[in-house]
Amino acid sequence: MLFGPQLEVDKRLVHDRNSRAKAAEVGVVKRRGKALDAVSKARKIRTPKKRLEDTRCIYPSVWASLKFKSSDTKRTRSAFLSASQSKQPVCVTNADSFAAAWIVAMLLERGYKVRATVPVRNEDVNRLNELPQAAKNLTIVETTLLTPELCDLAVEGCEYVIHTGTPASCMVRDPVSEAKDPWMHTVANRIHLIVPAMINFMKACVRARVKKIVLTSSVAALCDSVGANTVVNDLCWNTESSIDKNPHFFALKLAEEKAWQLIEQENMELVTICPGALMGPSICGQPSIPPGNQVVYDLITGAYAALVDLNWAVTDVRDCANAHILAMEHPDARGRYICVNRTVWLRDIVEVLRTNGYSGRDLPLQVGLPNWVARLPAYAQQLGQVGAALYADHPSNSQPSPYLSDRIVDVMGLHFREVKDTIIETAGDLLKWKWIKPWAEDCEAPECAICGAQFSFLRRKHHCRECGRIICADCSMSRAVVEGLSERARLCDQCVQTSIPELIENVSTKMSSGAIMALESLMENPENHDLITRCHGIPILIEALHSTDEEISYPAAGTFLALSLDVASALQMVLEGAVLHMLEVDQTTDTWRQCLQALRNIWRQINRTEFRKMLHSVSRVSTDAASGPLKANILLTFVHMMEPNDVVDLLKEGLMDVFYFMLRSLETYPRCAAAHAIMRLIPDSYNPDTSIDIPPFHVDDHEELLTISALSDIQFLVKGHIAPINAHKIVLFVRNAYFKNMFGSSTTTTKRVIEIDNCSYNVFSMILRFLYTGKLTIDENSSQDLLRAASFYQVTVLQKRIEKFLSDRININNVVELLCLANECHAESLRRSCMPFLLKNIHAVVKLDSFAEHHDWASHEILEELSNILGSAWQGAYTEVKLKTKAKPNTITIPKPLVLASPLRKSYSPAFKPLQELSPPSRPRLASEESLAEGFC
Repeated sequence: MLFGPQLEVDKRLVHDRNSRAKAAEVGVVKRRGKALDAVSKARKIRTPKKRLEDTRCIYPSVWASLKFKSSDTKRTRSAFLSASQSKQPVCVTNADSFAAAWIVAMLLERGYKVRATVPVRNEDVNRLNELPQAAKNLTIVETTLLTPELCDLAVEGCEYVIHTGTPASCMVRDPVSEAKDPWMHTVANRIHLIVPAMINFMKACVRARVKKIVLTSSVAALCDSVGANTVVNDLCWNTESSIDKNPHFFALKLAEEKAWQLIEQENMELVTICPGALMGPSICGQPSIPPGNQVVYDLITGAYAALVDLNWAVTDVRDCANAHILAMEHPDARGRYICVNRTVWLRDIVEVLRTNGYSGRDLPLQVGLPNWVARLPAYAQQLGQVGAALYADHPSNSQPSPYLSDRIVDVMGLHFREVKDTIIETAGDLLKWKWIKPWAEDCEAPECAICGAQFSFLRRKHHCRECGRIICADCSMSRAVVEGLSERARLCDQCVQTSIPELIENVSTKMSSGAIMALESLMENPENHDLITRCHGIPILIEALHSTDEEISYPAAGTFLALSLDVASALQMVLEGAVLHMLEVDQTTDTWRQCLQALRNIWRQINRTEFRKMLHSVSRVSTDAASGPLKANILLTFVHMMEPNDVVDLLKEGLMDVFYFMLRSLETYPRCAAAHAIMRLIPDSYNPDTSIDIPPFHVDDHEELLTISALSDIQFLVKGHIAPINAHKIVLFVRNAYFKNMFGSSTTTTKRVIEIDNCSYNVFSMILRFLYTGKLTIDENSSQDLLRAASFYQVTVLQKRIEKFLSDRININNVVELLCLANECHAESLRRSCMPFLLKNIHAVVKLDSFAEHHDWASHEILEELSNILGSAWQGAYTEVKLKTKAKPNTITIPKPLVLASPLRKSYSPAFKPLQELSPPSRPRLASEESLAEGFC
């Protein structure tokens, strides 16, 4: 029953709490539970209340001006304002907000020129330009109104201003927004902006010589809370709210209070409109649901389990907008005006929704709960909203609301819309902006909306959660995880066809966890697998699989797990490299467990002869596969799924070429994929001997001779060092082959100076000291430079010692660098130590920047060692790769990126970019002997 008990008179239902009919049209006014015999929809007459003149409820600083503005003194009546009389634009602040957008629309409809201010231009603001007459009469200014200069920009050249931008522009938000984003800003940090912002705006209006300001306030500025016997008129002030208690109310009161204090000394008129909980349709899409409309949303979506005595002082947003314009136009509009239609209880709103097409929603049970339940979290948020209250609807209450709106009706002639229509249009607005889904009534569907089959005892009715149509079970085999619902929602087949592409796009653009979870749940129906592959969703799922957020990677792996159960989708996963990407997942995470189960399913598929034939057919027939990427995905997948001894059969399919090009890739993933496959091929028995035998070096200790310069017959001048190093030809001739070859059989005693430019002073000194004494302490800082010098000067014993020193310190971070050094210095012992370590840790090594820098020659080193391990067939395949590279470097097929023609976006490619042609590895050479000979004097 709508708004309490009613009687039927002339087949119409009219409630006596909504209004009083005129005396000539009213039969008898009855108490609550009685109805009125209404014969027309003329303007309702409210019971007048004596105006309160108690100054204790008024702020002294604003009492004088407010009492003057509110008094009914006789004065000359001015003409009503009209668009034809106003040549200057009307300024409307915060024009993209819920109420201001309607103000702009109504002003344009009446022919006014409008200057609308918005904090930020966006797609919602553009809807204002679509209003009638907007192209001619609407100007949008982007400003935040936080500084005097920005306020001047808004009001300059305007005679009338409708200010709805405070405190929204100061970021003081309602309790619902506070609960959603508590981290945004603290209330204390925001509330101190209210007064300065109002001062800046009012002074800007004074400078612009504005005639009248219409300010949007709120019933929250009148009182903190109301009860069954409370009476609130326009002279009341909220003296209870504070920064600790209802700070949102406190901010609204501060804004209006400061406005009245500033206007008292200025030759300018001020009118404030105090609406209640605003409900109704919206013009601009809001980033969040308006607080008043949130009430209807919560009821439809099941936020309330049962009924309590919550009620709201409801104002239709269009009535509020109309009140602002009437206040601007009416010459007698002064002071404050309460704009509240009537109080509506929770049960009344539920009844309206139930009888107007929303009975199938999650409306509260028709069971009354005690009012202390309203203090629980599910209800408590609404108690902090503007216009919300908690008290019972007593039959003795003859007033439609504790907030008296008689003055706005009497002075301005404002007509309020029916609350029932406001509620219905609010629900329709939630549908329009897709805050809620459509929902058909059961009684309106005798047959399935998709297949047309008649419903019966065996063919039951089901609702699609997306489109709201009533369908049968055969046409709704899919279930989806929907945010806000505890159970999975049923979707019809037609909605699934459109939802999966939208979910894939959402994952690709926003990497939304909700979208990927919904996608995972939809893949439980095998009929939907084909949509993933046709919409090029596998590369996007691969990208989600590598997300560091496990709320995204885990359902992505779950989606692959569902796809792996189907032959066609499993085949597509192999072709697009999903198997290789799943192998790259961290094995310590929950995501890996999902991937492991999916890999097991694919392994079962590959063991089937038919599945292998399909893969071989694709790799041999498809042009795309012949170019590289698909072929690499297929062959590497086979490497992981076959026994290592059987992988040799893949060499004739081009497996060695795949390894070669993937290891040389500039991207990390292809190198990792190839490395993972190589690790599987290395036998467990691979453990070569890496010990290094150091030959003895028994010489006499001539350190004392090295320090006596008088007996030296040769000097070495190291580049970058002034002092020469004294030495003895005979010692060097006897103990080192390099210097023996340099000095020959010469016995001259003439001193000679030899320039050294291929090593540092310290390194060359260490070489000489070792030749003289046979002793040397090797440290990590100079070991590599010392190895280069020992190799160049042919100090074999020292070179072996350094190789032993470095081989004991091989790790993942330096193995590539040491292998490069071994090749440079022809240090075979060090190389034999590096290669086994590199192969056993290849998956971690190929991710390093050092490997990417040396990927050309390092690839050859890895494949050569792998071929030597696996036997002659592999050695032959590697030889063919080298011959093709040397003979025709420009004709070798290089894998290109696997780009799928997705209508959504450029797909994430599991393949590779074009690689540079292979050039033989160049080894830097040290200075030649001829360059040293040039230093002889």
